[in-house]
Amino acid sequence: MRTIRRRLRDRLLLRVPQLGRAILYSNLARASRTLSLLLRSGVLLGDSLGFVRQTMENVSLQEALGEVQVKVAEGQLLSQAMASRPIFPPLVRQSRGGAPPRR
Repeated sequence: MRTIRRRLRDRLLLRVPQLGRAILYSNLARASRTLSLLLRSGVLLGDSLGFVRQTMENVSLQEALGEVQVKVAEGQLLSQAMASRPIFPPLVRQSRGGAPPRR
């Protein structure tokens, strides 16, 4: 029951005009920095996405990033996987994520 309330609360918070945008962009900025650090350290993209997902505070963003992680594991580019989720702003969806994941 608690997770249902949290999911609903987080989804509603993202829809509040100014507050939602601030929450979204602060979470995405933190996620981008963490992802960059992990990738530069040699952690594989799929694993890095899992770690980043665990650090996100907003359940809606966690779920969206989880779906992106699955699509990347299936062989999609990061930008393609993110483009399929409208929660990510255009700048994030257009990121140039290099090569497909290593197997």
